Amino acid sequence: MNFDPLQTDRKQSSQLDDPIAISPQGNPIFDFEHLPYMPIPQIVRVKADQMEIDGWIFRYIELRRGTLLFFRNTVQRWKKEDDSKENLEWMAKIFEAFYCASSEKISPENRS
Repeated sequence: MNFDPLQTDRKQSSQLDDPIAISPQGNPIFDFEHLPYMPIPQIVRVKADQMEIDGWIFRYIELRRGTLLFFRNTVQRWKKEDDSKENLEWMAKIFEAFYCASSEKISPENRS
């Protein structure tokens, strides 16, 4: 079965795995290759079960290798685009919040 990320047919979506991301318009993304070019974000929210980047939602439970590679490449590009001390400190805070939230979510005490 092929999936067209621009198609909003919920029946087609429900036949596939959980999405790796949800676009700001609410469209599910099932393949990391369909994730967008992301400029340095204006808003990043790190929550207990998901991270939101300028309206894009990434659930921790759905983070796969391809998505993590996408994040790595995106963050490396953000660093090249703005290597100021302020931007690097801001990114470090995002990583720390992500680490704390995702570690809590997958810790042995929380598995049941």
